[in-house]
Amino acid sequence: MRRRAFFFDLDGTLSHNNGPVSPADREALSALREAGHLRILCTGRTRGYLYEPVLDLDFDGIVAGAGAHVTLGEELLYRRQVEPALRRRLAEAFLRLGQPCIFEGEREMLLLGMEGYAGFGWPVVRSLEDFDRLSEGVSINKLSLFGELKPGAAELLSPSLTLIPNRGYGEAVPAGCCKSDGMRRLLEAAGIEREDSVAFGDSGNDIDMLAWAGIGVAMGNAPEEVQAAADFVTGTLAESGVSAGLINLGFIHNAE
Repeated sequence: MRRRAFFFDLDGTLSHNNGPVSPADREALSALREAGHLRILCTGRTRGYLYEPVLDLDFDGIVAGAGAHVTLGEELLYRRQVEPALRRRLAEAFLRLGQPCIFEGEREMLLLGMEGYAGFGWPVVRSLEDFDRLSEGVSINKLSLFGELKPGAAELLSPSLTLIPNRGYGEAVPAGCCKSDGMRRLLEAAGIEREDSVAFGDSGNDIDMLAWAGIGVAMGNAPEEVQAAADFVTGTLAESGVSAGLINLGFIHNAE
């Protein structure tokens, strides 16, 4: 049996709005483990943005922050942070511009102009003094900028950060980081060839992942440009497209 590594995006692929993974997809992930394959969460979210119903799936590895933080089991393979001086300059500029942003960390999340997310228990930044106090000692892997970008916001990110556009928001990750780079690092550590990797995704930050994987599978709810980067298109999230794709490609068997 060829041991493979399966990489799964989270939002729009395995779950929606912090909801649980469907029973069919949970069973499919369990079947992969029983068959001896690696199951990797490959998400734009940082570790601090993950939640228990997903972590309870006990993935074999996690590519978080769109490639900025990579672990295999308990081993940290790679870690990139937004430098403190840069993130402070960005916080100061975004406060001035009124640019809504979340500074995403490995444990903490800092909300700037995103009071609607305060229900998650994350601190709200209303001034540069707030940011200095709340960000001290905090590891930030990426930023998420929401709504239409304010004039000049994108230029402030370059060249240290790369902006990945998505529907309604953009992700600013350390230059050089992407999901496919995180996949490469994890596969090398696991001793699995690129051709034996399979990836499922639905959004703009999944395009490089789907194109790079040995087999790329786009969700049925993915935009056309994402589907074009994949080798196959499966059902939608609502249709448990992950389990359907794994069955249709012959990686697991239908339980019925």
